[in-house]
Amino acid sequence: MKQIIYSSIAFMLLLMAGACSEEESHLFDDKDTFFAFNIDKDKILESETEPLMVPVYVASSSPSGQVNFVVDIEGINNPAIEGVDFEIVNTTQSLNFTDELTEYISILPLDNDVMDGSKTFRLKLISEGASYNVGMTDGAGTVAEITIGDDEHPLIDFFGTFDLYETTIEPLVYEYTVELSGHEDADKAVLTGLWADGQDLVLQFNYDEGTVKIMRDQQLFNVYIGASPYNLAVLGWEWADQSAGIVNLYPEVFGTFDLETGVIEFPNGYALQVTAPAESAGALWAGGLQDYCKMTKQAE
Repeated sequence: MKQIIYSSIAFMLLLMAGACSEEESHLFDDKDTFFAFNIDKDKILESETEPLMVPVYVASSSPSGQVNFVVDIEGINNPAIEGVDFEIVNTTQSLNFTDELTEYISILPLDNDVMDGSKTFRLKLISEGASYNVGMTDGAGTVAEITIGDDEHPLIDFFGTFDLYETTIEPLVYEYTVELSGHEDADKAVLTGLWADGQDLVLQFNYDEGTVKIMRDQQLFNVYIGASPYNLAVLGWEWADQSAGIVNLYPEVFGTFDLETGVIEFPNGYALQVTAPAESAGALWAGGLQDYCKMTKQAE
């Protein structure tokens, strides 16, 4: 009896292995092969002397084919201009895949002595002249947004990776890293990664008072908390600061910053409101009530 069972299991495993092999062969049919960016966005300071390498891959069983790319600045408020703000190091605007499944578009920023703000452009893969399809079936992977950070920004020494520590009213403790980078306005900076990987929030700094605020109603999309994604909007913190029995209402999230110690602190926390239904939300009016938040810049 045991031998029959073992034989049956072995036979089933052989069938499964055959099915997997057959499926894998279909995955890499020439008609299914496509080119795509490995990233949605990236940043580099204009003072960097080494180029930014933007990866493009071919989804195929072996490296082959060619895809072309173009620079696009349509609709960008403060666009980065090729030849003025950056150069493309590649000798042509084509990528040829012969030895590796990933090739790179090499971007070298051009420095200047003017505070003209962070500038942005897009790299776009185009189907014209491509050996295979461009992008995934939903159109993803065809565009990468590149930001050239201004190194004349007054917060330039503050930019970098921060260790974040925050507590909720439950209380729960969250620890992770975020990035601070340049903005086209001298009193603002971009915070990337608060609650949502790769998504940006704008911070506004008051240099005279040493205060910083996260302007309210900024949106974060598809933030996973539990089983399903939320859309969140930043709110003020309406009841954290109580003095003499009076509740102070803050329409925005206020905190302090110290350039010498490399610390940004929101002692009264902040709130996030759910702006789209989520199965695991529990309550539709709020998604996060943070009691305290501190960010400390990592040593370089």
